Amino acid sequence: MVNNENLKHLIFRIQENDRQALSEQYSEMKTSVYSLALVYTKSDFDAEDIMQNTFLKLWKNTTAFEDDSHIDKWLTRVCVNECKDNFKSLFAKSTPLDEIAELSGTDSYYNIDLFNAVSSLPKKE
Repeated sequence: MVNNENLKHLIFRIQENDRQALSEQYSEMKTSVYSLALVYTKSDFDAEDIMQNTFLKLWKNTTAFEDDSHIDKWLTRVCVNECKDNFKSLFAKSTPLDEIAELSGTDSYYNIDLFNAVSSLPKKE
């Protein structure tokens, strides 16, 4: 575990574009960031992607740190926001039910019954 004084020095080095410092911070925090992303996404692939995006934002935004002792909280918040963005993009990519029915064809009674059953559900308020 990195102590507070070492963390300040590490952040200073990251702000100076020291890739080795970023690698050290990555090694220190990768498990906790990945675990948090995995809890949200339930997907190894998405958790890896979110973890990489989180550390990329650290690399790009280190000049914003005024209180270096809270980098772990900042990384956690960025990770959670990345997870939320991931969910938003999944919903944006989802296909409406009527398009699914058209793609599946009308010759399958199962698909028609499923479509009708889902369509008859009450709308969320």
